[in-house]
Amino acid sequence: MSLCTPLAGALLSLAFAGTAPPPIVGGDATGAHDAVGAFVADDGLYSGAFCSGSLISDTRVVTAAHCVEAMIELDAEGYSILFVTGEDVSSSSGIDTITRVTSAVTHPRYSLVPTLMADIAVAALEERPPGVTPLALNEAAPNEDDWPDEQIVHVGFGADDDDGTGAGIKREATLQLVDYDGHFIYSEDVHGSNVCMGDSGGAALADDGTGGQVLVGVNSFAYDPDGGEPRCDGGAAGSTRIDRNLDFIDAVLAGEEIDEDSTWGATTEGDPTTGGGTLPVEDKGGCVTASGLGGTALSMWGLVVLCGRRRAH
Repeated sequence: MSLCTPLAGALLSLAFAGTAPPPIVGGDATGAHDAVGAFVADDGLYSGAFCSGSLISDTRVVTAAHCVEAMIELDAEGYSILFVTGEDVSSSSGIDTITRVTSAVTHPRYSLVPTLMADIAVAALEERPPGVTPLALNEAAPNEDDWPDEQIVHVGFGADDDDGTGAGIKREATLQLVDYDGHFIYSEDVHGSNVCMGDSGGAALADDGTGGQVLVGVNSFAYDPDGGEPRCDGGAAGSTRIDRNLDFIDAVLAGEEIDEDSTWGATTEGDPTTGGGTLPVEDKGGCVTASGLGGTALSMWGLVVLCGRRRAH
């Protein structure tokens, strides 16, 4: 789609022009996974959801690094960045907590072009979202015996159809782990369910063997497993591996100094409340081209779409 679809009551997916349709395609609405929330840009009058994230400590949320690029742009335009939990962030009745994001750190090795790598970041919240229990982090590699279940539950906020409708509701889709490399795990569903725009930064979860779930990945991109044009519906998912990025996550949680170029601090102050309308297309452009990406990268806030990505076995 070439323009972003306004969402009921409050939300707008912010995307780059010329990209693929939004997510979770084929997912089911869920009231579970309390630690998974949506990042929302809000100026007190208008608000829009643009990515997802998972609470991993009292005040830290892991997300995709390309989602921080959106935070930086939106903050510069005067929007407060909020982390919102609940079942339906497009409705006040579906929201459980709203917490302001104060800063974020991307992995120092993150890059989008020419090759996507280290697509992971940690955002800091002003305070702990009340009543939300952080997710546990997976430490095992996919080829190790203690790797969790190979059924990967992807969780995020976004549309449930290629036409862009139904966004703002937390959904889950279960995909099968099919491959991995040094950066990502790859998962696919024979029935066509998949992640897409709006799910980036959200959770890739697996059963930990004790009845609980552990965070094994961060939703990063969608692709065509047959090597064709990138697609959400009927495509497959790539998620940044948590186990390969534990040193980075631990360093951020410990307050260690990170490369200054990788750190963003919010400049916009504001009360943690969501607006009551839809961000006008003429104000944000609905779909815009981000500086620095040029014409070679197909991406959007909430999704990186890769064409024919090769995977190392």
